[in-house]
Amino acid sequence: MPKIIGRNCDNTEGERAGTVPGPQTSIEYISGAVGTAIVQTFTSVDDANSGGVIFRFEIDDQGSSFIPFARNTEKGVELHFAGEAEAESLINALKGVLAAGILKR
Repeated sequence: MPKIIGRNCDNTEGERAGTVPGPQTSIEYISGAVGTAIVQTFTSVDDANSGGVIFRFEIDDQGSSFIPFARNTEKGVELHFAGEAEAESLINALKGVLAAGILKR
């Protein structure tokens, strides 16, 4: 399982806590590209500043698909979902895991 990573404003980072699997959704698409969009979540086994959640965005490419790309910015991250079918499927899969209720308290 991946670990929660915390990044501070001074750009230092470190592993915070272990995780357990959370909701996962996959959506197939057939367009100019063919594949399956997969969104997985992992929730921290700790709380407070060691708590948190991880979102994993993946594409199982079966033909001409773009895969997700992430870039660190000064104040966070930007996620790039290229390709109309891929982007739509990843966003719909994200909606599915959000609707499942990631952080249950």
